[in-house]
Amino acid sequence: MASQSPVRHLFGLNPSSSELSQYLATLAAHVSTPNPTTPEVKSYPDVVYLNYYLLGLSLLFIPASGYKPKAGLQLSELNNDQLILDSLDIYNIPKSSISGPRSKGSSSRTAELAFSSFPLYPLVFDVGGEVKDKDGNVQTRPSILEVTSQTTGKDFVQCLGEPDRKGGGAGPSSGSIGIWCEWKRDGIMVEFGGDEAKGPQAWERGKDAAWKSDGGTPFSRGTDFTWLRAQQLYYTQSHPSRLSNITLLSTMAAPESLTILDITGTYTMNKVKSDNSTDEILRLQGVSWFKRKAISIGSITLKVKHYKDEEGIEHVDIDQTLTGGIPGTTEKRTLWWKERHNEDHLFGAVVGKTRRTKVDVFDEDFLKKGWTEDTLEYGVIQSYVESDTPKSGTTWIANQTWGIEVVDGERRYTRHVKFTGPHGEDIECRLVYDYRRHIRIPLEYTVLRLTRPFVNPWLFLVLGAAYIISFAFFSRAQSFLTPASSYITCDAAFWSSNNGCGLDGELCEPFINPAIDFRCPAQCDSLILQNPRTVGGEQVAFVPLIVGGGDSQHTYRGDSFICAAANQQWVNFENRF
Repeated sequence: MASQSPVRHLFGLNPSSSELSQYLATLAAHVSTPNPTTPEVKSYPDVVYLNYYLLGLSLLFIPASGYKPKAGLQLSELNNDQLILDSLDIYNIPKSSISGPRSKGSSSRTAELAFSSFPLYPLVFDVGGEVKDKDGNVQTRPSILEVTSQTTGKDFVQCLGEPDRKGGGAGPSSGSIGIWCEWKRDGIMVEFGGDEAKGPQAWERGKDAAWKSDGGTPFSRGTDFTWLRAQQLYYTQSHPSRLSNITLLSTMAAPESLTILDITGTYTMNKVKSDNSTDEILRLQGVSWFKRKAISIGSITLKVKHYKDEEGIEHVDIDQTLTGGIPGTTEKRTLWWKERHNEDHLFGAVVGKTRRTKVDVFDEDFLKKGWTEDTLEYGVIQSYVESDTPKSGTTWIANQTWGIEVVDGERRYTRHVKFTGPHGEDIECRLVYDYRRHIRIPLEYTVLRLTRPFVNPWLFLVLGAAYIISFAFFSRAQSFLTPASSYITCDAAFWSSNNGCGLDGELCEPFINPAIDFRCPAQCDSLILQNPRTVGGEQVAFVPLIVGGGDSQHTYRGDSFICAAANQQWVNFENRF
């Protein structure tokens, strides 16, 4: 380990920078293959990849200053000054993994197999700071993270703490992708390889999985170590204003600090992890098919406020909404085990009571099992609700316990529902919720706070009334104050067509010059002659009939279209300025 390979200083550089070129040359010195620093270019309008297959390295650049590279460009055709290094993919693929036998369920992604293993270790990353372990205890991290080809998942977690996101292993992707972890604050994402990182027991064995295949268990694809969030990290350090008006919303497991003593927060029902018997329960409660369909399609969000009043009595206020802001039920619960009648717009008339209690009071195992130790210590929240049969016309009972539970290795706020239907139907249903964390950047929060009064419904009513009144006055001025005799057609003229004025124009007399008010329809300038009309020694067609207007008095011949002539005079008037 005589050499080290720091990488953080590379972010923000362009492909032609001397610092980046020097780094690639250092890597190339550890590779015996000729021309290892010649990359394959993959260019797109929003991203450019430089793949150094022989170095086990892929660089991702993002365009800046409005630059949009075309697809299929060569290296010499790129505008390097307008490309910024945003992330790195570092591969750890031993040569034996390409030719060796595949592990069961492995994937042969040709693009990744083309990479060699990264040549220079250890990789060095500046970390430091404090994190919390899985038990919520604060621990101080080492100042640097050194990664070798044999670094395991346990090593990463011991240095970086619990990951912000993780996935892979068992589930739909089992056999095709190993377990992976992401530490967003550090901009690090790791995918682990080998059979230890796949299958139903992947997360139990993953702590011993290296980010490469074990030498005795060759696999068909490598594993990548990538700064997935390097763009966000770089901009936060060098261009903090880029993030000044962004609100980040993450859906995640419940934090260690969240206990059943205070469940205040925002939650989204996780329909994948929850039981699928909710529709049947709603049907037995008398909820219409249309509403049940809307609930099944939309996302259900709970906004929970958990507090104590002046007398020390606990309250839990819950507002439920569906996707698009559609209001659901509102739960106002007081934890004192007294019956409370309520008229719910979804379930009808109900009677309910709520309390905090130890699980020993329940006879049903479903209501008292599965909770975390802290939930058992503090006591679950029991919600007992039944239909008000004389008012609702139906009979059902929903006995629930609320608490914190570990689901798929993560802490979740859950509800266990023991439902009894009108005919004795017995349904057990577990509802699992994702915890939603809002991170508000101060500038955006200030804007939201200042503009919040503008969403007041009374303001909407006032503005709506003002618009209607203004539109009424405008319409009155435009239509009702204009005499009916002033409306003329687009082809109206003082001299009637087809000898309508009679011999010597007697029928169109008197020939005086009174001022008249008139109003033309829209689009009169598009009315043209469809047949030739004689004007002096010429015949004109396919133009508006306008004869005259060029003298100082703007005099037109009597058979000219009045609206077309007026429009011509208006255009001439505007052109003077």
